[in-house]
Amino acid sequence: MDETYFISRLCNWIYTDECRSFRNESRRFNFIFEQLCNGFTEISSDLEGNTDETDCRSDEWNCLNFHTKCNHIWNCPNGEDELGCGKPNLASRHCNKTTHFCLDIQNGLPICLPLNKANDGIIHCIGSIDERSFCRSKYPYDYVLRYRCLNSDICISPFQICDCHQDCPLNDDETIACRWMNNGQASLCHKHDFRCRNGIVYNYTKGNFRCDGSLFHCKDGEDELFCDLIEYHPGTRVNSLDMNNYPLQKQIKQQRSYIDPMIIWYCNRGLYVRSLESTSGFVCLCPIYYYGDRCQYQRKRITSIFHVELTGSFNRNFPTMKFIILLIRENEKRIILSHEQFLYTPFEYCSPKYIIHLVYPINDSLSLYSNDSIEVLMFTSSIVEHHSTWIFKIPFYFLPVQRIVKRLFISNIDTFDNSIERRINKKNSSSCSKDSFYVGYDINLNRDICVCPLNRIGSRCFIPFNPCTNWSCNYHGQCYANDERAHPNSQFRCICDLEWYGKRCENKKFRFDISFTDSKMISSSTIALIHLIIPSTFREETYLTSFYRFHEEILNLTFFLELTFDSSDSSGLISFIQLFKDLNHGSYYLLNFITQVNESLSEMNVIVDQKNRCRSVEELLNKTILSQPYLRRVKYYQQICLKKKLIEKFQCFYDEQLMCLCDKTNHAYCFNINSTYSGCPWNKCSERGICIKDHELCPKNSFCLCNSCSYGSVCQFATEDYMLSLDAIIGSHIKPKITNLYYQTTTIQITFIVIIILGFIGIILNILSIGTFNNRTTQEVGSAFYLLTSAFLGLFTIILLMCKMVLLLFDKQNNLSCSLIEFSFKWFLTSCEWLNSCVAIERCTALLYKTHFSRSKSKYISKCLIPSVIIFVGIISLPEIFFRRMIIDEEDKRNWCVFTLNNDSRPKIFQCYIASNLFLFFVPIIINLVSSIIIIRETFKLKQRAKWNFNRNINQAHQWSIRLIFIKKQIMKHKHILLGPLLLAILSFPRILFLFTFVCKKLDHRPFLSLFAYLIGFIPSMTILFLFILPSTVYRLALRSLIKRIFCNRILN
Repeated sequence: MDETYFISRLCNWIYTDECRSFRNESRRFNFIFEQLCNGFTEISSDLEGNTDETDCRSDEWNCLNFHTKCNHIWNCPNGEDELGCGKPNLASRHCNKTTHFCLDIQNGLPICLPLNKANDGIIHCIGSIDERSFCRSKYPYDYVLRYRCLNSDICISPFQICDCHQDCPLNDDETIACRWMNNGQASLCHKHDFRCRNGIVYNYTKGNFRCDGSLFHCKDGEDELFCDLIEYHPGTRVNSLDMNNYPLQKQIKQQRSYIDPMIIWYCNRGLYVRSLESTSGFVCLCPIYYYGDRCQYQRKRITSIFHVELTGSFNRNFPTMKFIILLIRENEKRIILSHEQFLYTPFEYCSPKYIIHLVYPINDSLSLYSNDSIEVLMFTSSIVEHHSTWIFKIPFYFLPVQRIVKRLFISNIDTFDNSIERRINKKNSSSCSKDSFYVGYDINLNRDICVCPLNRIGSRCFIPFNPCTNWSCNYHGQCYANDERAHPNSQFRCICDLEWYGKRCENKKFRFDISFTDSKMISSSTIALIHLIIPSTFREETYLTSFYRFHEEILNLTFFLELTFDSSDSSGLISFIQLFKDLNHGSYYLLNFITQVNESLSEMNVIVDQKNRCRSVEELLNKTILSQPYLRRVKYYQQICLKKKLIEKFQCFYDEQLMCLCDKTNHAYCFNINSTYSGCPWNKCSERGICIKDHELCPKNSFCLCNSCSYGSVCQFATEDYMLSLDAIIGSHIKPKITNLYYQTTTIQITFIVIIILGFIGIILNILSIGTFNNRTTQEVGSAFYLLTSAFLGLFTIILLMCKMVLLLFDKQNNLSCSLIEFSFKWFLTSCEWLNSCVAIERCTALLYKTHFSRSKSKYISKCLIPSVIIFVGIISLPEIFFRRMIIDEEDKRNWCVFTLNNDSRPKIFQCYIASNLFLFFVPIIINLVSSIIIIRETFKLKQRAKWNFNRNINQAHQWSIRLIFIKKQIMKHKHILLGPLLLAILSFPRILFLFTFVCKKLDHRPFLSLFAYLIGFIPSMTILFLFILPSTVYRLALRSLIKRIFCNRILN
């Protein structure tokens, strides 16, 4: 048997429950809102006895509403919801808008039954059409068994009526129900025929015509009799009588009826062809997996099924990829036993699967080699370059026929793999054209395997191939060559312009313009999801979702959607926007609700206003109701709309499954929403968020929803580690691939200018500081060595800051520069702060010990302590080396330097990292604060030890003024000791404030404030001249001498 035949029929329509079951997926929705309190049970009871019909209050759940009106079902017991619908049925033909059509139970003649006689407890119509409760209660889940036999408790299907078979005890289904059928006489009645009143006969085997909901096939509409008893629409009904399951098989049988069966048998699964060259007068053309003069032998083969999926950004302009499938045997040398190829074009088909047959050579059918494998090579097809390789071992090598199913995930298309070059025999590659790629030699076909570009075909890629014409894409797209083996109409594909879609770019997209009235809604959001729901009369609602990631505060958005309206099927349009602050915080806003749309609708303008925010049911219902089972809780949703006038006005509300609107009568109209979105096959979101596709099975785009402490297009920036990064602050404001600063955003221009100016100032200040302390006159104590080292480190840090800005702007970062620069920032800056704290400790020691303070000993200690501090800080900063990496952002086409360690992947290491950051940050601050307090305290002690000769006649106020003057003199005397640690401690307070303020905040939303907090950390490394040199007389004189030497040398030179 052909195994491909059954594979193609496992799942005929991807959205059915059967297909979802085949993919081990749950149903899309547990129930729909229309099923609740509609008059008959459709949902089985749960453990607590709740069904869709329990706890229904008649004053809240009206049987005549938006859902039930003219839905082909009697939701009201007397059927008033199906009157006056204007549909072409028997009631509209024979009766007015206030009566029901049926056949009189006495004589079988058509009558128009008044509304007050329906559901009055008396059966007036054949089949109990007017009294439907009995069959509903007896068969609540079988919506077809609704015809009640006369004077009986038997319920049958309308398709059993007038079928020449007695199903009711009194035979009313064949006599009084269809009098014109001559009561089942053999001459006029046949089980495969349906006879109209006028004598026309329709055969069941030639097509479906009973209860098809279309125009009457019989003149008087007999083919639609009793069809309104069926309690769901014929368009969604699955019934063997109205399905044409196998039309292709019928055609094949008709064709084969002219062929001698012996000929079919003679060539086993092959084609019998007459030939003059053959001695027998014929040859058998065998399929690929059979051989022999009569196709009587099977070849050893492998059927491979490949499902290709994109794991990165779903880019519409993703190039066509060519896959080469090789059957490899690794012995003493590498042998290619067989090969096949196929083209993969993203978005051309939904969820494509490729079935490939790899056959062994005929003389190899009985071999038992265990080292065979399948090698899949992927190439770009426009310019042939190797991208990826997959190797799959063949598990059961002893089986003659095997099936291998694999999913091939394609990642970043910008990276290429050249490892295949090592396996190519260069000596035999001359047979392929220059612009092709040689893979190897196929021993089964006895020829080289050449991978051709799209514009070349043939076994050696020498034949030009260009199926495109000027009008191939209707002048609305770009045409590219496709597989030459396809149908001529499919040998090319079109990449359409932004506003067009279709195989040939023949359809114009629906334009959807959105305006925001309040910029605060945008500033607090990162992702906007736009949902369009198109209710349908004949099938499930159509859901369309698009998204937009906010880069800046833009008050107007424009979307182009592949959407067309069918006025005969669609019954309206509902749209709303979902604004996400992060993964756990999102808000819905209703955009519009249109009850009727026409086919000419091509664009729409909507406004997002705060007053249109949809409320969560948690805001509208009390905890008692919310704690109840879902099937019982949802029955209270009508109360929300009925009480809307008494509370704050709103347009909509929602829960985890439903979005609800309140209609003009203050009743709820709810429809299902996807609260759990489809995840990507590969999470690209840096373990700080979830990747979401815009479509469950046929995605064309994806985005990342980040947790509350991360942001960025792939959640690459985290703000939970008490560290700031230049990438995280201004990265999203950089226009990719634009190196000219003039064309960059204002944020980047200002940032670049500020950092360059700050850098030049820092370089000059640190050079002057280095020159000052690199002098024997200033190196009397250990403080000079601390400050000299700190100045050097500050100089390196400022230079690195300027380099970082240039690398970020020109997108020239790599893993080495990323980890080294960020490590150096943390290492050098923290070392500067710790060395400055050492200065404060030494000066406090000198003030405390006074004459016992040893200068030589302080210099010795500083020379030992400086390398110890630097090494200690460097060891604690090592995580920056190990966890700083470049992340490829395929959406923005940029590389970001990010810290990959997070609380989800390695919580203990991450907590230690945060603790080390706080330790390195707060220890110098505490030292400077304590040193300042000690210096002030010692100053007061000097005042207390002084001998005061106050005249007793001097008043108290005069004494305090003299004391204040003395304290001021003491502070001015020791300002070179006090000023440094005191100002460093004061400078730390804004850093502390910003550091804890920006935890779990989006730094790029307020770039200038975040940049200010970031650059404050560089100030201590630039202010040695102001904090330590200028307040000190010795250091100030040395600085003045240095400046004079510099200017004198300049003048002399």
